[in-house]
Amino acid sequence: MLINWLSTNGLLNEILQFLGFNADSNYLLDADKYWWIASLSDVWKEAGWGTILYLATMAGIDNALYEAAEIDGASKIQRIWNITIPGIRQIIILNLILTVSGLLGSNLDQTLVLMNSQNQPKAEVINSYVYRVGLSEGDFSYATAVGLGVSIVSTILLVAVNLVTKKINDNQSVL
Repeated sequence: MLINWLSTNGLLNEILQFLGFNADSNYLLDADKYWWIASLSDVWKEAGWGTILYLATMAGIDNALYEAAEIDGASKIQRIWNITIPGIRQIIILNLILTVSGLLGSNLDQTLVLMNSQNQPKAEVINSYVYRVGLSEGDFSYATAVGLGVSIVSTILLVAVNLVTKKINDNQSVL
């Protein structure tokens, strides 16, 4: 979809031309726009999963807590801060751990789809580098070493975040 939307004859250019702008560029060929495109498309891709998790967790918070807080004179912001956020704290922690564990892993499939010869210098991430060096250039030992190093750093980050979240969780009461 992104390739079709951002191409020269794509949806974005058509909308811009309809609005009166001179738009005839292929955004995926512009290396300076690559990270904007990759970041926004990743947020768009992951938003559904996060929304489902957060809405399901918020649906499980007892409405009596909100009603009692409203009777006590709590504002909407106070109810969010004191009831909703503590109620979804476990999902926030889970998402943080999942995000940090995949932080260095990047999104290889998205990178390989969006990367081309024009934007490769700015689109290259560790996993695409390992893929290129290992499979395309045949240097399996070096690619394995780089991949192992990424895995070790990711494990260290994951353990650190897990320890921090346990420490934070132990210091706060659970609803």
